[in-house]
Amino acid sequence: MNYRLAVLGVGNMAKAIISGIQKSSCSVSEIRLYDKNTNQYNDLTTGDCSYAYCNSITDAIKDANCVLLAVKPQNFPEVLNEISACQGHEDKLYITIAAGISVDTVSTSLASARVVRVLPNLPMTIGMGVSVICRNADVPTEDFAF
Repeated sequence: MNYRLAVLGVGNMAKAIISGIQKSSCSVSEIRLYDKNTNQYNDLTTGDCSYAYCNSITDAIKDANCVLLAVKPQNFPEVLNEISACQGHEDKLYITIAAGISVDTVSTSLASARVVRVLPNLPMTIGMGVSVICRNADVPTEDFAF
């Protein structure tokens, strides 16, 4: 599958993940970015994937089939509420990196959507990190492998 990835929250960890995607063999054709602070886009590395800078969460996820939830945990209720109002949100794969936000919380908030939780560590920002990964039961092997 060729993924169109939406990244909600473009802080240091999201930038490290985007950089890793660009250096890997992941099948990502486009990365759609949304952050309330548009200065976060300034130091993104370029790679084979094109970026689309979006003005809203709705705009970022509308054509994506995978959404990286990289916002601060305290912003999750607002972000999940906005996503749940988007048409077709339940058909997407969601990857969350938020500490303290469970797979079940995200899945329940998003109409039983497929959710993978990744817990990266700080050395990820220099390409030397490790991550713990888990998923809910509805995530197919192909999505989990991505």
